[in-house]
Amino acid sequence: MRRFIPAILFLIPVMLIGVSAYSRGGGQNPANEKAVVELTDSTDVSGVVLQGKYVFEHDYARKLRGEPCMVVYKLTNGQQGEMVTAYHCQPVERPQARATVVTVGLTAQPGIFKLVEVQFAGSTVGHRLVGE
Repeated sequence: MRRFIPAILFLIPVMLIGVSAYSRGGGQNPANEKAVVELTDSTDVSGVVLQGKYVFEHDYARKLRGEPCMVVYKLTNGQQGEMVTAYHCQPVERPQARATVVTVGLTAQPGIFKLVEVQFAGSTVGHRLVGE
């Protein structure tokens, strides 16, 4: 029994630190991120070619459920309109962005780009498109 006392005395503070970190937000999901993005050129976003203004939203609850976590909505009269596509993303650590950053790549089709990644203003995580 005397051998267990030091182990118990060691584990109690470790457990309290873990509970404290979780209650401060260490165990919670970050807030959802959303931004209006203007795609000035024809851009393939998960199989849908888009051009114009759209609302990109990353939803962490959808990600936890295994659903496509990045949702793209049409911007209609300055308001979020109907969903045009959704896709799974892979988080990538990046330096903190001052503005929303949209990374595109070239395709074999002339005049059409392909969305690679979106990073929201103030975030240190880029959301790389998966599976395309």
